[in-house]
Amino acid sequence: MKGRRVRRVIVFVLIGAAVVVGGGLIALQLTSPPAPMLDSPLVESASRQERLDASVEETPSGNEERSSDAMDAARSFRSTGQLAIFANEQRIGSESYAIRVEGDQVDLDSVGLFEFRAVIATVRAAFEQSLRSVAGAPTSYTYELDAPLGRSARIEATAEGSVFRVERDDDTVRMAIPAEGAIALGTFSSYAGLPPLLRDLEIGGRWSSPAFVFGGRPGGQEAEGEILRELRIVRGQDVQVRLNELQVTAETYHVDSPSGGATLYAKGADFLAFVAEGDGSSLIAYREDAFPDGFDASP
Repeated sequence: MKGRRVRRVIVFVLIGAAVVVGGGLIALQLTSPPAPMLDSPLVESASRQERLDASVEETPSGNEERSSDAMDAARSFRSTGQLAIFANEQRIGSESYAIRVEGDQVDLDSVGLFEFRAVIATVRAAFEQSLRSVAGAPTSYTYELDAPLGRSARIEATAEGSVFRVERDDDTVRMAIPAEGAIALGTFSSYAGLPPLLRDLEIGGRWSSPAFVFGGRPGGQEAEGEILRELRIVRGQDVQVRLNELQVTAETYHVDSPSGGATLYAKGADFLAFVAEGDGSSLIAYREDAFPDGFDASP
């Protein structure tokens, strides 16, 4: 059962996989270049140790549950990162992102590459993602996947008043944006927008928000994306993560959703990793630019 929940988490966060996986792709090997990188970082360069050891401004906070209306209290923050994505210890993709938080506005852009290995082939598909939100609600979201054999896909969503209009290929749906606000989740980099909102939580503190989830079920007939879910997060205990030969203290956040549970690791407002593990199944997306030798968290 636990392994099944982990597999559901993989489905929950791996946007666009359904349009890439297919029997007709197994015999195809593409010569795509490595995952593209964002050309203009949003912050000045700093060493990994300086970034992760940077002090975090202290502000009063309590253990009471905080809903999405607290999003507009997020402080200004800018960051870039490069993610490595593994499922069951096999690399399935990479993603480069840039995120900017200015008061109640969040801007995130990312580019990346999904990789699917078969017996005689490696299939690669490049993607781009852009997410904008203001005052705790998404205002726009775009996702474009460049895949072979006609499996490319595009999602474009725009807020129209209190309604989120979502166009996916030839289908259009309209969904009400909750009065208390919501967040949008797409590829793994979208989780990098959570630590700036959560870093004032004390251990045991709770946070929740409705979430628009973009994606689909690989091999399924019905899309699971463009639906509203409830995302619940509890601040866990601090842990030690290995950075080269150093041990760095990181915060943990236990993520609970209808698709299963996972753990998000952060250092202040900086995203470090997203990990889900179960019986015989595992999923991890971590900051390869900060942890070139892999991500290791000690209990």
